Amino acid sequence: MAIHFPKHKATFIHIPKTAGSSFELWISENITPFDRQQKHCTLNDARSIWKKLGYTFCFVRNPYARMVSMFHFIGQRAEERIEMRSNGQRTKKSTNQQDDILISAYYNKGFENWLEEHSQDIHNPFDLGIWLYERKTPQVYWIDDSVEWFKAEELSLKFKRLQDVFNVDVTLPHVNKTSHKHYRDYYNKNTKTIIENLFKDDLDKFNYDY
Repeated sequence: MAIHFPKHKATFIHIPKTAGSSFELWISENITPFDRQQKHCTLNDARSIWKKLGYTFCFVRNPYARMVSMFHFIGQRAEERIEMRSNGQRTKKSTNQQDDILISAYYNKGFENWLEEHSQDIHNPFDLGIWLYERKTPQVYWIDDSVEWFKAEELSLKFKRLQDVFNVDVTLPHVNKTSHKHYRDYYNKNTKTIIENLFKDDLDKFNYDY
C-alpha cells in the first residue's frame, strides 16, 4: 500500500506489519488531502501512479518480531471473527466461517509449525487469510535507497521527524495489537535459521539482529 500527500509533497510506502496501520489512523485524524492506493504498492508502483512522489518514507521492523506478529495477527483475527459471528455480529473481513475455523485450528498448532511449512511452500490454512504474497517478501523489496526508513521499534522516538513534515504535533497511536510473548520466546535454532535465510537482506540493510 502507498499513500500520497500532494499538499505536503510526500509519499508513504506501507510495508505490512510495520506500524503502518497506526500511521494510517494518525493520517485519517490529522492530514488532508491524501490519496491511498491499496495492496502490493511498492515504491516503483507508486512512481507509476503519481508523477512526483516528493519525500518518500516507510517503516521497517525486525523480521524476527514481524513474523511472530504476523502469525498471531492472522490467527487471532480469525478467532475474533468466529466469536463475533457466534454473537450475531457482522465481520469486516471477507473470510467465511469455515475458513476462519480452519485458520484457528492451524493457529493452535503453533508458530514453529507454521514457519517451517511456510518456508517450504507447504499449503496451509493461513493461506486463506491475508498477506500470502507479503509473508516471504523482504521489506527491502518495497523500497530503494531514496526512501527514508524508520524502525518501528524506535518510532516513538523518531516520530518528531514526521510531525515536522506534516506540521502536526500529535503523537502516534498504536493499533492492530496482538497478544503474544516476546518474539525470542518463539524461536529455536531451526526457526531462527529460517528467518536468517528468508530475510537476510532486511537484516543487513536495516541493521537488525536476533
